[in-house]
Amino acid sequence: MELELLCPRGNNSITFALAKNIIIMKSFLFVSVIIILGLSCNRKQEAKQSVLPNSFQFDSYSKVYVKYTNAADTNFAILAHGWNIFAENDKSTSFHRIGKNLLFDSILTIYPHPVDLNIVWGNRFFGICKLGNIFLIPGDSLFIEIDLADSANFKRSMKFSGNAALLCEYYNQKDLHFNTTDFNGPKAMACNFATTYIEYRKIEDTLVAKEFAFFNQYIKKHELPNWAIQYELNDLKYNSAFGILNSTLYRQKMLFLDEELFDGCYDFLDTINIYEPKAIFGSYYYTFLREYKSAFYKLPESLYVDRNFENRYEYEFYSDVCFADSFLEGEIKDIYLCSRWFSLAQRRNVESQIQSYIQYIKTPKYADFLTNYIETKYRLNEGDKAPSFYLKDSTGNAYSLRSFKGKFIYLFFWNSGCKPCLKVLERLNSFIDEFKNEDIVVVTINSDTKEEVWKYILKKYNPESINLWSKGNWPNILGDSYDIHSHPHFCLIDNNGLVIINKCERPGAGIKELIRMELEAAQND
Repeated sequence: MELELLCPRGNNSITFALAKNIIIMKSFLFVSVIIILGLSCNRKQEAKQSVLPNSFQFDSYSKVYVKYTNAADTNFAILAHGWNIFAENDKSTSFHRIGKNLLFDSILTIYPHPVDLNIVWGNRFFGICKLGNIFLIPGDSLFIEIDLADSANFKRSMKFSGNAALLCEYYNQKDLHFNTTDFNGPKAMACNFATTYIEYRKIEDTLVAKEFAFFNQYIKKHELPNWAIQYELNDLKYNSAFGILNSTLYRQKMLFLDEELFDGCYDFLDTINIYEPKAIFGSYYYTFLREYKSAFYKLPESLYVDRNFENRYEYEFYSDVCFADSFLEGEIKDIYLCSRWFSLAQRRNVESQIQSYIQYIKTPKYADFLTNYIETKYRLNEGDKAPSFYLKDSTGNAYSLRSFKGKFIYLFFWNSGCKPCLKVLERLNSFIDEFKNEDIVVVTINSDTKEEVWKYILKKYNPESINLWSKGNWPNILGDSYDIHSHPHFCLIDNNGLVIINKCERPGAGIKELIRMELEAAQND
């Protein structure tokens, strides 16, 4: 691996030594000194000396300090929102006030990655102001100074100090140049609304070209550490490759578009490496690997010999191992397997498969991380009391779990933007019909859509289930209590209100067999 040492040197060593004293002494004076020292670092020296580590504190915290001035209204909060391949939830963390005009947050940072910053004003008239991306390194500290006098110039006033300061400044200048904090939004819009695949690719390729052009011009005029240039170059490259593969499959499988791909549409793959040690810390590199596997890798028939897969997740685990063995090596191989199975563990009940396959992860810190997650994460276990709710159907009738006392319950959580959810709704009545004379009820719970959209979809598919709508804070409550990370999400509950299995299978042969076994067992009791 070519990425080396992170070692605070020069003035930065003073910055970090003082940073340790902040939490102990809680002194605004010391904090102010730290900010001033950090912001006065010589940028040329920082560009030469600050490099990304190959031995950072995996699964550690990053300290972020924000010093603000000229805030006419102090009724605001700064939120950090980050996505990466080890992110457990799509949630934000809030900074804490530790002194006059000074905020602090200690952010769980599994490995180096960008985080999005926003200011949320208490006055809803102002709403949310996006500050853009910052870059965090586990065990590192970042210092930010911002002038809040004029909302139109928040971003222009931002100054950064720390080992990732120059990369943060690059993100900031990119946001100001394009007047956006995210190119993925326009790319997603193109994927969903372009009338043809060629039209989508023209938009995608144009946006990617603009990003690369800005990056190339920026590094000609500004200094970036070699590690930051390498990181951003790979991030742009693999984000583009991931986006194209993901959108191509999405248009076929989710939008159900029967469109021909043009000759050479995958030629871009000839210019990138499947195994790329220089991209070891890039989130988009691993999402690209996932999409590449989905698009092009098929488990050889010879590997099926003497294997009896219990379900599709068992197949997924085994095919992940075979794919990694074929294309990847060393730590990258372990990070890929760890991130893939971490993602599956959030969405499905696959702890037993992880325990069986974790032996394939050879780097102890990744194997330990995954083991600890499945042992300590919140989840509904078999025999736990099912979390209750109080929701209404389309005619205003209210239901809770007690409404179905003495019956088995098959819960189906969905939302209108989920194409697989709509496919389940389309076929749900045939599933319900198979159990119409049994003591089981199918309950659908819709979240995060407008009521009129929910009612329109119900009218379109006419499911003969109990159909409930969650509004207000109920989507968050149910998301936490049922450990929902994606839709569709299913939970099977017995006639005593106890969980049989959360994150169970969608309507199909497997769940039907389980329901019949449970119904028969209940009759024999």
